[in-house]
Amino acid sequence: MQRFRVGDWQVDPDRNVVTRRGESRKLEPRVMDLLVYLAERQGEVLSHDQIFRDVWCNIATGDAALQTAVSNLRKALDDNPRKPTVIATVPKRGYRLIADSSAPQPTLAVLPFENLSRQPDQTFFSDGMTDALIAELGKVRALRVISRQSTMAFRDGSTSLPEIAGRLRVRLIVLGSAIRVGEKARISVQLIDARTDAYLLSETYERDLADLATMYTDTATSIARSIADRLRLEPAVVRAANKALHPDALVAYLRGRFCWYKMVPQQFHAALEYFRAAIEIDPEYAAAHAGVADVLGAFAYWGMQSPSSVRAQVREAIERAERCDSQSAETQMLSGAYCFYYDHDWAQAEDRFRRAIDLNPNLAHARLLYALFLGTMDRPQAIDELDLARRIDPVNPAVYLGRAMWFAAQGAFDDARHDIDLILETHSDHPPGLQLLADLEWLAGSKGAIEAELRAWAGDPELQAILDDQDSTPPRRLMAAIHCLQLRATKQYVQPRQVARLLVHAGRLDEAIDILERARASDDLMQIDFLRLGAAFTRLRDKPRFRALLDELSLP
Repeated sequence: MQRFRVGDWQVDPDRNVVTRRGESRKLEPRVMDLLVYLAERQGEVLSHDQIFRDVWCNIATGDAALQTAVSNLRKALDDNPRKPTVIATVPKRGYRLIADSSAPQPTLAVLPFENLSRQPDQTFFSDGMTDALIAELGKVRALRVISRQSTMAFRDGSTSLPEIAGRLRVRLIVLGSAIRVGEKARISVQLIDARTDAYLLSETYERDLADLATMYTDTATSIARSIADRLRLEPAVVRAANKALHPDALVAYLRGRFCWYKMVPQQFHAALEYFRAAIEIDPEYAAAHAGVADVLGAFAYWGMQSPSSVRAQVREAIERAERCDSQSAETQMLSGAYCFYYDHDWAQAEDRFRRAIDLNPNLAHARLLYALFLGTMDRPQAIDELDLARRIDPVNPAVYLGRAMWFAAQGAFDDARHDIDLILETHSDHPPGLQLLADLEWLAGSKGAIEAELRAWAGDPELQAILDDQDSTPPRRLMAAIHCLQLRATKQYVQPRQVARLLVHAGRLDEAIDILERARASDDLMQIDFLRLGAAFTRLRDKPRFRALLDELSLP
């Protein structure tokens, strides 16, 4: 490994030596491994669990050994733990390197593979290769791999590589292309150091299409191994596929994911149909069952359908996915989400989220869900997971929404507004972000609160007309909007949380708690994280009935 600098120390990992002003000091190998790990992640809070998992995974050790290693490292670097200049202890969270570091961060982005066929209906094929490679590289523990959600923002090719590297905060970029030629697939890949524009790897693969699934997994594994070898990283452990997969099932699944990633309701419905078509062809297709759970869970969480109407289907889809492939990070993540949002089984939820992250440390969605869980449990590690999710998925508005919710729950309203602003810079009509902004305006007693509320309901013309009634006072407009939603609920599903938050802003706190209590009694309180993290409910938190509701759910 190349030498680098930490503070005023020169670090030579290959010799296990640190040097300053001509004086050299020897480190134990495991202490040097710890220093390298901290230096590559300068500024990040790294938990004990992360260090054990990523640095000492093959060594039987414990907290005492870690504390000893940190102590030895501080001693070698003349760092005072009471007034640290190199390594800071973050109580109940872990350690952070606070000194400057020139260690190259092992960060990488896989840009969308080019569809060389130029046929739009074949884009799913090149996207499938992109997804497979991101998933495979994501399992390389020492590598930080940017999420698909963020890299797809650069699909049109109009942004230069240095600019992409800067925006995604990566050093390495993978470019690729894919094309189907008769019964074969040709895949080309290049690994580029964005800072020097140097090509570190350039390879072409030709594969048989007879078994499309094997083609994807084998090619992704080969590319990931080549990249890991080139970067001198330990590759992910390759596990054999559970079974042969019908190629038509894979095509249907890839088309489903292609629709899912468009992140609009109409495309969610199309994705669900494709996932179900894949299952019809191959009933043992784990990823397709997970896709069904993903879509239906999103419908329930965001209020497009009632949680009770899809609960059994979500549970069945997750259970079938687990039976088909229990080692899937995505399936473990979805299982954790079910335990969290439906069963309110906190221990099982945490176990599944941690399992998903262990299987794929770069699965940003798992990091985000785990952060929301930690925040709901009022545990300070939530912000560390949110920061990790942001580094992996720096363009995804859902990550910034999670951070904004966390900051608002802590009373850090300026920080919350900053992250909302980042969402609205690129997604000006983002409903959850606009709603949180309105919540903050109401809490601040701002005269602009009603305009912010109006903007949050941009997708609902009926409510917009009510809230835009210039001849009525803001409280009356809110009560009219509440009445509209309650009337609507007699004909279609309306999320109780939405009615409750408006009641809070209208000053009807007891009525808001009535709504939440009835939702709890009827098993219609899926967005459990909003009870603790929803800014709208800040005014309820000192009310005995609201506290009793949290106690009933065993929430802090």
